[in-house]
Amino acid sequence: MHEYVSMHGGAVGGLVCVCVSYTQRAVLRCYLEQEYEPLLVAYLSLLVREMFIRNFFVRTFVLDDLLKKTRALIINYRADPNNVGVVRLNLNTGSRDIVMLQETLSYLNESLGSVTLPTRPDDANGAQLFEYLNVATLLHDVVRVSVGGCVPRSATVQRSRP
Repeated sequence: MHEYVSMHGGAVGGLVCVCVSYTQRAVLRCYLEQEYEPLLVAYLSLLVREMFIRNFFVRTFVLDDLLKKTRALIINYRADPNNVGVVRLNLNTGSRDIVMLQETLSYLNESLGSVTLPTRPDDANGAQLFEYLNVATLLHDVVRVSVGGCVPRSATVQRSRP
């Protein structure tokens, strides 16, 4: 996973620094030419979508927590009957959040349909950048997680069942 991406200079020209995985901590520097722009745009587009998916799943964990608390209030309704209003409010909030999350995920899946993979550049630097960024694998992973509903590895947390 790439932890940092920054662009210096204009949209077409300039210096791009891409820091690679936590273990390597290497920096790849490449002077851009116009032919590398589609490759970098595709990579950054997928990287942003991957970050979005991580945040999406964090939000589902928050929703899960709300629903667990609501369930506990429902189970213990005799201890405090005044919690009926809180239960209704939590259920309304949870329902609204579920609808919004479903719509958001469908928009993400729809946007993935328009992603096109760039062709491999002919020159050595471009080919090295193409291999290094590995856009095809990133696209595959993002589509798999967004369509399959699998939690990205970075967003998984140890959770106990009630």
